[in-house]
Amino acid sequence: MKMYRSRRKGMVLAMVVVLMVVISVFFLIAMNLLQTNTKISQAQYEISKAYYLARAGAEMGYGALQADGHEMFYAQKTVAENCVSRKIDPPSTYTTDTLVFDGHDVEVKMRLIRQGSEQILENYFIEIISSATLPDASKTVSILVSVSDINLKWMSG
Repeated sequence: MKMYRSRRKGMVLAMVVVLMVVISVFFLIAMNLLQTNTKISQAQYEISKAYYLARAGAEMGYGALQADGHEMFYAQKTVAENCVSRKIDPPSTYTTDTLVFDGHDVEVKMRLIRQGSEQILENYFIEIISSATLPDASKTVSILVSVSDINLKWMSG
């Protein structure tokens, strides 16, 4: 009888050790999954932040077209009208500005472009490109504004 009890005690000890190992493995797996989920959430946050910073820059560029009685818009429209009358392509240079939002630099570029082969005013657009670069993410948003009507705009990005 005594011999049977000592075997049983040894078996219980082995079962407790195995159970502790299994619990430790599950704990390590759960911690690894939690850490991975945290990294993914942080990356998604950075991507979203970069997108909204770039979008804010593009909207600021659009706001600049509307400021001061649409002065900048009418200047671009005059250039487009000259291109149409002379049958030339618009200049390919960008007007560039760097804005700071929430401590991050956002580059905003603007230029006049023509889409389509016809030299008509309706084919001319003001292209606003805004880029935000963070340490772990970067995004670019662009807006096309019709030279015919400042209220016609298309956003991509």
